[in-house]
Amino acid sequence: MITYECCGANGYKDFEKATKWTRTNYYGVPTAQLPIACCKLNSIPTYPDTIPTLDSFKDPTNCLDGPDATNSNYMKGCYSTIKDKILSQGTLVLGIGIGIGVVQLFGIIFACCLIRAIKDD
Repeated sequence: MITYECCGANGYKDFEKATKWTRTNYYGVPTAQLPIACCKLNSIPTYPDTIPTLDSFKDPTNCLDGPDATNSNYMKGCYSTIKDKILSQGTLVLGIGIGIGVVQLFGIIFACCLIRAIKDD
């Protein structure tokens, strides 16, 4: 969520039913509405090389208590963000796939030539 600046699969509402996330007294907020990773950072760190501290986030208390577009990525789901990232790389993926197919085709051709050469001997 930090790397792609998103929150949950489809948005922050995904965390309303989360049973493993403790929202009470979360970073000093009595009842947090979303995890700290959904809050906006002052600047994007080279995560995971640099793990952000609480000071790295823009207005973390208000973000956790009352998220809005200025302090969090609460409406931007990670599913659509990652899907868009993959689709934007479609040409690269297609090129790699075609390259692998060409190498496979050459392998088949050379194998047939080798079989023919062995039969002729």
